[in-house]
Amino acid sequence: MYRVGFIDDQDKHVSKYQRRFKKLGIDLIYLEDALDYNGIVDWIFSEKLDAILIDYQLTPRYDFIGSRLVNYLNKKIFDFPCMLLTSYATDALNEELISESFILKKSDMQEGIEKISRKIIQNIKVFQKRLSLAEEEYREDFLKYKNNELDIQKIEELKEKYNVLKGYHLIEEYDWSAIDKEKDEELNEAVNKLDEILKKFEEIEVE
Repeated sequence: MYRVGFIDDQDKHVSKYQRRFKKLGIDLIYLEDALDYNGIVDWIFSEKLDAILIDYQLTPRYDFIGSRLVNYLNKKIFDFPCMLLTSYATDALNEELISESFILKKSDMQEGIEKISRKIIQNIKVFQKRLSLAEEEYREDFLKYKNNELDIQKIEELKEKYNVLKGYHLIEEYDWSAIDKEKDEELNEAVNKLDEILKKFEEIEVE
């Protein structure tokens, strides 16, 4: 059974959707609380969701519309299947934030729900495969990091990948605070060197 999150501004159709999806191998998890962006990311990880279905019109319950949330999640959780459910497909497409393949017609939640479920499951399978590859890449790069073979930019990319994989409990916990300390020390060292150079120029000018 695949676990798919569902975010909507109202819950009047939730039970009906849940019954229909369950017959098709999908456990639909409705978000009861109106959370902010960060809260929704935490909810995705805590519920171990495989994908998420988001209604386009989320206001006034939320302070944002569905397409903005999808855009945010796409940046925070790489390759996570975020699908937009809407009766306003043209409006969503005109925003140019979401590919057409991830925009689902709300009318299909009735007679076309089997088609929607197939698309959701297909996207989930792609995500799971990419997540597995990301885990392999992370473990390879982590060894390089331990051997001091990564620059600061690569380490930052490794940390971002770590946050997602940790959320899905695919990797071991690791304390990255030492990296932040190292960055601060490098910055302080650069500032001190600049101060020394400026001081020398000032001494030359005085002479």
